[in-house]
Amino acid sequence: MRKTKTLGIILIMTLLLCACGSGPKHTVEVTGQEMMTLHDFNVVCVYTDYTNSSGESAIPADWVNVVAYQNGTALTTLTFTGEETNGYKPCDTSVQDGTTAKIVWIFEVNDPEAEVTVEVKDL
Repeated sequence: MRKTKTLGIILIMTLLLCACGSGPKHTVEVTGQEMMTLHDFNVVCVYTDYTNSSGESAIPADWVNVVAYQNGTALTTLTFTGEETNGYKPCDTSVQDGTTAKIVWIFEVNDPEAEVTVEVKDL
């Protein structure tokens, strides 16, 4: 009888854990990137579609790690709070649950002619 109870409890706990962890809560899809000059900085803008499915409002920069590299070195992130770039909101903008927003991640580049690679990771 004890084994049956224990197995039942384990089964219920497993089902609860599976239900809680269903699907990613924050996703980012890179839609493009562009070199430009903003406020006297040479930058690369990484344009993304950020989806928040967390159950509450969220700031993309708090939940997703977008890193740009140039010549093997991580670039410095710049955030112009409240300022849209080509219709994309900055990565420190609050996004409501259940929505997808156009979010830009801006990085200062060392060499405007060198290639930039982008890496996206969940935190």
